[in-house]
Amino acid sequence: MGDLDQAAGESQNSRYACNGTLTFDPVQFPDPAKMVADLRSRGVHLGIWISPHVRTVAAERPCPVPDYPPGSFIQTSRTDPLQLDLTNTATRAHFEAKLEKLFSLGIDMVKADRGEEFELEDATFAAGPGTVLMNTNPVRYAETTVSVLQKLYGDKFTTLWRGGYTGLPSIVNGVWGGDPQATYDGLRLSVRRGLNSWLSGHPAWGTDTGGFNGGGPGAPSPTLFTRWSQFSAVSPVFEVGGAGRNATPWRYDDATVARFRDSVLLHYALFPYLYGLAQNSARTGEPIARPMAYNYPADENAWSADQHMMIGSDLLAVPSTADRNEADAAAGQPTPVDVYLPAGRWIDLFTGAVHEGKQRLVRPSTLDDFPLYLRAGAAIGFNQRIDGVWPQPWGLNDLDRHDRSGWTYAPGAGLTHSTSPTGGTFVVHSRYGTTTMLVANAPAETQVMVTTSVKPKKVMIDGRPTPRRLGHWRRSTWDGP
Repeated sequence: MGDLDQAAGESQNSRYACNGTLTFDPVQFPDPAKMVADLRSRGVHLGIWISPHVRTVAAERPCPVPDYPPGSFIQTSRTDPLQLDLTNTATRAHFEAKLEKLFSLGIDMVKADRGEEFELEDATFAAGPGTVLMNTNPVRYAETTVSVLQKLYGDKFTTLWRGGYTGLPSIVNGVWGGDPQATYDGLRLSVRRGLNSWLSGHPAWGTDTGGFNGGGPGAPSPTLFTRWSQFSAVSPVFEVGGAGRNATPWRYDDATVARFRDSVLLHYALFPYLYGLAQNSARTGEPIARPMAYNYPADENAWSADQHMMIGSDLLAVPSTADRNEADAAAGQPTPVDVYLPAGRWIDLFTGAVHEGKQRLVRPSTLDDFPLYLRAGAAIGFNQRIDGVWPQPWGLNDLDRHDRSGWTYAPGAGLTHSTSPTGGTFVVHSRYGTTTMLVANAPAETQVMVTTSVKPKKVMIDGRPTPRRLGHWRRSTWDGP
C-alpha cells in the first residue's frame, strides 16, 4: 500500500506505489473507512496486501520520508526498498501501531508478501548478524502482524502468507505459491508446489490464478487462465492475482468469464468438503489436498502422477496443464489428459462415466471440464447452486449458509457415513440396485446429489413417491429435515 498519487496511464503495480506507508492513496481512495463499511454492508470483507519493506522511490519519484525511529531498518547494502528490522523493539512497536490504525478501518484479512526476498547473511540486525537472524525474519513479520489482528478481532481474521520458516504454520492461516510464471510450466510447477506444501506443515494453500508475471504480452491467455481456474477450484484456497490480464478477470471475453464463474461456483460447492478437511487438518496435521502417493503409498504409479491431486481420500482431480492446451483451444478440440486411477471405482463428475481403478486412461477435456472423479461409495459435502431447486437462490458471497446443507454421493457397495461441517449427518446404503439414504440433524433445506449412469426408476421421500421437476427430483413433499 502507498500514498503516492499515480500519473495518468500508470497501471496499479508496486513499481508505482510507495509501499510501506501503510496508508491508502488519497486520490484513488478518498474515504477508505466508508469504502470498507460499504463492502461489509454487502457481506464482503476486505483483504489487503502488505510487506515489511519501505520504498524510497517509486516510478522515479520520491516517496514520503519514512516515519520510523532511527535504527529501524536492517543494515544492508540495499537501500531501496528499505527493510524493517523487527528485532528492534521500537521499530516493531511502530509497525504494529501503523497496522492497527489501518486494520481498525474494518480490515480483517491480510495477504502478506515479502519477508524472505533478499539474501541477508551479510546484513546486520539490531539483535545480531544476518547469518543468525535471516531465516527467522518472515516469522517475526508474521508474529507482529498477527498480534495486531488478534488484538482487534480475536480469532476472526484471515491471513495468507508467502515467506516462511519453522514455526510459521502455527501462526498463519494459509500460504500461497508466490509469483509463478504465467505459463503452463508455471501452472505445472504450482501444482507440484501446492501438493508438496504439506511437508512444511501448510495444509491450506493457493496460487496466483493465471500466474503472476512473465509469459509475454497478453498473458495469461484466456485458455491458460481457464485451466488455472480449474486447478484453483479444487485447491484449498482460490485466489486471483497477478500483474497480467488476470488482475482484472472481468475484462476477458464472455466465454472465459463464464468458465471462470463455473470454476468459482465449483469451489463454492466444494466448500463443505474442503472445510471439513481443514478442520481435520487442524486436529491431525493431515493435508487437505495431497499427492496421490500419500493415499496410495504402495502403488508405484501413484508416485509418478505428479499432476494428480487427491482432495481428501474421496476426490481425485487432474488439472489440464499441458502446453498443447493452447493449440487445442485454437482448433476447437479437447485436450487429452493422461489419467491414472488408483484402486477402487471412480465416477467422472462431469460425464457420469464409471471407471475401474488401477488403470491408465486418456480423458479428453474441453475448456468446460477437466478430469474430476469421486470415489464410488463416498459421500462428500457439496452445496450445488442449481437453479430452480432452492426456494431462494444462493447469494453472491454465500460460501455456506446455516439454513442449508448438501452432499454428493457416488453409489457403492455397503454403508457410507458422512457428517457435514455445515450441518447434518448423511448415512446411505446401496444394495441390489436400491439406494437408501437417511439425513439427520440437517437444515430443513438439504440437497442430495446422487451420481448415477442412468435415471432412477423411482424416488421416494419418507415413503412417498416424488415427481420430477426441471430435470431434478423435487423435495417439496418432504416434510421433515
